[in-house]
Amino acid sequence: TVHVSAHAKDNDDDIMVEDIQHALATAWAFKMQDNGRWRVTGEDLDGNDLTVIVLIDADEKVITWTTF
Repeated sequence: TVHVSAHAKDNDDDIMVEDIQHALATAWAFKMQDNGRWRVTGEDLDGNDLTVIVLIDADEKVITWTTF
């Protein structure tokens, strides 16, 4: 299950929830950051690279914090 934060939904670059889900599903690069969140890069629905910062909580839910 992917939950998208209000910050990720409200960004100014027209990224839709479906773009985030597609980027996570097509991820070709991922790295654990020092703060415990993952930096994941995949493709949006248009085929452009999209990097998503996510946290996997104790219930194994994926929470999207931000995109760029």
